[in-house]
Amino acid sequence: MKISTNVTGWVVWLGWAGLSFRMWQIGIRPRATDPQTVGRRALHIVGAILFTMLALYFLGVGVGFYQVPARPH
Repeated sequence: MKISTNVTGWVVWLGWAGLSFRMWQIGIRPRATDPQTVGRRALHIVGAILFTMLALYFLGVGVGFYQVPARPH
């Protein structure tokens, strides 16, 4: 297994993971200052699912589980 050394990519991945965590937190158990309507909470859960999928996919790419095909030149 070869781990990618693309620092910018790992910083972006950390951002997606943090955003995903925060969206799960707001959707499932919001604080008193967070939006608490059912529609807003549902949107946060949908966003959390999407960002979690992105984070998991690119984590797999970063550690070499998935091979991204090279672009033809």
